[in-house]
Parts: sequence; structure tokens; C-alpha cells
Amino acid sequence: MRVAALLVACLVCGCGDNQSGAAGPDAGAPVDAAAADAGAGELSACGVGPGPRAVVLGENGDSDFIRVLRLEAGELHDDGVEFPADNPRRVAVRADGREALVAWGGFGDAYGVTVLSLDGASAELAGTIDLGTGQTPFGVAYGSDDHAVVVTAGPTRGTLIAIDRVDGALEKGPVMRIPRNWPIDVATRGDTGEIILARVDLLTDEPTEVFRVVHGAEGWAIAGEPAEIDPASIDIAVPPGGTRVLSPTADPDDPVGTGNLEAGGLLQVLEVDDQGGPVAGESLAVPGLSGSLVVAPSGAFAVMLQAVYTIDDQTGTPIVRTYKLVTVPLGEDGAPIEAMEGDEEIPALLFDGSDIARSGHLVLAVQRYQGEVPEDEEHPLTLWAQPSPGVWERCQTLFMQGAEEVAVAPN
Repeated sequence: MRVAALLVACLVCGCGDNQSGAAGPDAGAPVDAAAADAGAGELSACGVGPGPRAVVLGENGDSDFIRVLRLEAGELHDDGVEFPADNPRRVAVRADGREALVAWGGFGDAYGVTVLSLDGASAELAGTIDLGTGQTPFGVAYGSDDHAVVVTAGPTRGTLIAIDRVDGALEKGPVMRIPRNWPIDVATRGDTGEIILARVDLLTDEPTEVFRVVHGAEGWAIAGEPAEIDPASIDIAVPPGGTRVLSPTADPDDPVGTGNLEAGGLLQVLEVDDQGGPVAGESLAVPGLSGSLVVAPSGAFAVMLQAVYTIDDQTGTPIVRTYKLVTVPLGEDGAPIEAMEGDEEIPALLFDGSDIARSGHLVLAVQRYQGEVPEDEEHPLTLWAQPSPGVWERCQTLFMQGAEEVAVAPN
């Protein structure tokens, strides 16, 4: 389960198949498999897409394991590819789609990383890296093909653990202490060989801190001063150009309350270059409080889930029972242009994970309210297509055994 979902739930408590939207001029334009494979635009269609891509899931349920699905020709297929893992928490796929990392364990138990070798949609276990005990993984990301990181939190410290390729195999490298503990997310910074790290203590009113982290001969190190995101956020995404960091937050001037269920939100923007740390950029007003932000591999657009508030009949306070997809076209520099809100409400208690394929298809995992649907349908994994800008069509639903983290091989 993504921590973003928990934040939405906490904010609610604290407050006491087609998406029909405005279509652009090319609405309804046909989408062919070759164009989808090239990642040239944002449009996609159900049943149309390139050859096989791996969709890697970290699945938590009655039993925990890693599942690899096949995305081919705009459809998801479960070929029964599974690997054991204890509490798989975060997933990352290398930029060339040939390798995946799954961070697992923690909360008092051993923790580590499972390494998968990918070939199209096929997967093999390439190794397991045991990282010890006493910490819990909260993020995993590649900086480059040969250098990755796992960020962890524990009772007294947070760490960034290098995962380095040595003689062809990945292994544990140097450990960097994270200032003030509590890393919450980590992301690749384009093809710079760097990463972006976010941390926040959710038990305080402090802003989220965002760091640029660079790799050198001695391992990973923070470059410059951190930028702050206020109100606090637990969700970041970096468009492929690596010059922007996007983070959805509440709007402090438009808070959710019993008399304001349609409160707006912000998509905050940080600017990043190769000198020093991130700096604040121009934010974009978005409809509602959103999370689970993902950026398309092409960099053409981002998608996030907007919480839909209603009044709970029993408590008389705002509650979230459904979400909407919000699409944000991005400029060439990664800056957000506008927010397009979908109409269809997606029933869910929490959102678990999401990712966008190079074909433009969205893979989305949510958790339904217990008792609203049969038990074996409480964890739907859905595939969506965008036939026209900001308009999403549900293509397919698979039911998983538990909460899922999601990463789609980009190539």
C-alpha cells in the first residue's frame, strides 16, 4: 500500500468505464501499435499496443510474493510468473526494461532487495541482496543502469543504501545517513545518473524536504540545500528530462471541510539543474486533493488520483469512497500545463500503486472497502487507455490477492 493512500485517509480523519471529459481536436483519432511503441504521444487504445512488456507487482495479501504480468497488444496477461518475497514494498524497473528491483521486508524483520532479470515479459530471479534488520524500505530507484538506491527508515535514523553493480552482479554498497530520518519517496532524475529524495515526518507540521543526490567515487551524497514543499507531501515524480520535480499537495487556502467538499489542490513544482539543490518553481492549481502521481515515459503527461469527498452518514465528517483520474499535460521542460479532471468515480478505500506504459496505458491498483464487494474482488488491478486527451477508458480488470506496488517496464 502506498503511503500516499494513508495520507489521504489521515487528511479525511483530520477534517472531522469511460471518462467523459473535454476532448481535444484529435479526439477519437486512431492509435496504432507502432505509434504506441514509439511513445510519440499520449493517446492509447484498448486492445492496441506493442509487443510484450513486463508489469512487476509487489503483492501483499494472505501470502506475499512478486508477480510479473505481461502487457501485450493493449491487454494484461497473467502467465503465472511469481517469486517469493516477504512484504514486497516498492518496485523499480531499469530504463532499458531489462531488470527490476523489489525492496521487501522491514517493520522489525529482515529487509532486502530482490533482483529480477527481464526479457520482454519473461522474468528470472537474478539474485537477492540481504540488507539486514532494524530498518524498513520506503523507496527504491535506479540512478543509472549500474547504480541504484534503497531508502529506509528506522526508529533512530534513515538511510540511503547504494546498490552497485560489481563484476556484473548487483550488491550492497556504501550507506548514506538521511538528514532527520523518514525518507518517503525516491525517484530517478532522468539520464543524469542522479536521484531525487524526499523526506518528511508526518507526525509534525514541517514541510517535506526534497534533495538532489549525486553519485561519486565514495558513493551517494547530497548536493546543495534541500527545497521545501509546504503543505507536506509524500509523493514525488520526475519527468524524464530531469529538470522538474512534481508533487501534489493540499491547497492551504482551500481546506477540505464539511462545508467545502470540493476543495482544490496544488501540483507543486521544483526546478532542478546540475548546480546545487532544487528550488521552488510555479505551482499549478488542480481539482481536489490528489496523490499517486505518475509520469508517462514519453514525458508528455502525468496522471494522479483525486479524492472525492462526501459526508459520512455515521460521523457527519468528510470521507473518501471514490477517486477520479486527473490528467496533466506536461511541457517539454516537464512543467505542468493544465489539469483535466475525469468524470468516472473509481470506488476505493485506498490506492496502492500505478504506472504508465510507454504505449500510454495506465496500470492502476486500488483497495476496495471491505464488505462492499466479494473478498476475492477487494484488490482490483485495472488497465486504462486514453483515446483522447484527458479521457480515460477502462480496458480490463484483474483481481489480485492483496495490495500491489506497480512498475511497468518502459522498453
